[in-house]
Amino acid sequence: MQWQTNPYFIPMIVAGFITLVCALFVAQRGNRVAGSTSLLGLIITVCIWAFAYSFELVSAELNWQVFWAKVEYLGIPFVPLFFFIFAYEFSQNLRRLSRRDIALLSVPAFIFLLLAWTNEYHELIWNRIGQKDMGEYFLLSLDHGIAFWLLIAYSYLLLFLGSMAVVRRVINSPTEFKNQSFIILAGAGITWLGNIIYISGLSPVPDLDLTPISFMISSVIFSLGLFRFGMLDIMPIAGESILESMDDIVMVINARENLVFINRAFDYYFRVSPSSLMGKPAMKAFARWPLLQALVDSSNTIRKEITIAPADRSPFIFDVRVFSVRLKAEQTIGRVIMLSDVTERRSAESRVSQQQLQDVGSAEIPLMVMYRLSDDKIVDVNRTFLVNLRYERKNVLGRSLLDIMFWDSYQRADFLRAVYKSGSLHDYALRVGSSNGSRLPYVFSASQLEIQGGKYIVMIAQESSLEN
Repeated sequence: MQWQTNPYFIPMIVAGFITLVCALFVAQRGNRVAGSTSLLGLIITVCIWAFAYSFELVSAELNWQVFWAKVEYLGIPFVPLFFFIFAYEFSQNLRRLSRRDIALLSVPAFIFLLLAWTNEYHELIWNRIGQKDMGEYFLLSLDHGIAFWLLIAYSYLLLFLGSMAVVRRVINSPTEFKNQSFIILAGAGITWLGNIIYISGLSPVPDLDLTPISFMISSVIFSLGLFRFGMLDIMPIAGESILESMDDIVMVINARENLVFINRAFDYYFRVSPSSLMGKPAMKAFARWPLLQALVDSSNTIRKEITIAPADRSPFIFDVRVFSVRLKAEQTIGRVIMLSDVTERRSAESRVSQQQLQDVGSAEIPLMVMYRLSDDKIVDVNRTFLVNLRYERKNVLGRSLLDIMFWDSYQRADFLRAVYKSGSLHDYALRVGSSNGSRLPYVFSASQLEIQGGKYIVMIAQESSLEN
């Protein structure tokens, strides 16, 4: 192969090496970050395109220039495909692209690759191939066939759909996330500009394709946005709206222990703006609240209660749930911490329990269960309930007493009639079921309780040796 000196080889080969370094960076750091796979695919295909185009520029012979032009098609039709997948993942649609979706989107790209490598038989990609003498070097000069313009339509369609997904993200995102979206738009804009300049013939050097350089710049921007600004950290658009409307405090922490989302309920309890905390390392963001730091520091699923006393306010009792967010079964991409305010409920239970404890005695910790009247669902039980009746909390909460065979429908009806008759119940003998099927005798006290508009029954009982 004969080489030639081409001044445009240097910027093109530099673009290739920059994308290669960028690919290594993403491959090394991106295995735990959502969207990194599609970004890596985008960068690799741009890298192939840039290096192959560099060899085309320094090849003096027409047949070698055509060969490298064909090699470029290992990247050209796949660049817009990976850009679309990356933009789709960035927009965080609730329905993820399936393997079948990606396979169908990939079919045209493989067809264009095949057409490029068999062009001499049909001339659908290039219908005229020649060289343009630039004085000291030759540039490959091409007239394009109908398949090339179909490739342009396919590419522009994917670029447009991807860009629109990002625009939708900009419009719908909270203010704290808009800067991330603008980073993607900037990268997409550069991509559009470089390709339009080449296709329209506005390039300062005719027949010189600047698109690989524009994609290289975009890849660098996307990589900086992904790893410096965490722009693909967990939060779907619809999810943001749903979580913002919740009364519970919801906090999302990514795999690098940064706080990437916190809803406005946090401001109500702690008098601190969520926007001032987002993006910071979670341990630093919660420096004023050691109990919250302890939740961040735990990698296990947690269900417990904590009491936090914000400055100048009465203590709040929170029911805490901490669980992992997984992209795949083996890939954890973050954790969610939810704090539900149960202060009022615990206060009401305490008031009821004090009276009921006088009725059942205090020789030992009594069994306690609380359930909602509207649907009979158990909302809380104490440790005595779990130990004596041999249940696990996860198998009790959210189910009814009938579901766990605590009692039968006749016992339930008699019990409720007795409660409704006087509004409360004392010294009510009842034999209840345990998880192993045995029936144990207890003496119950019970009261109706109203919490935030909902009606509940609180039952407290001591074991009894009497038959009922």
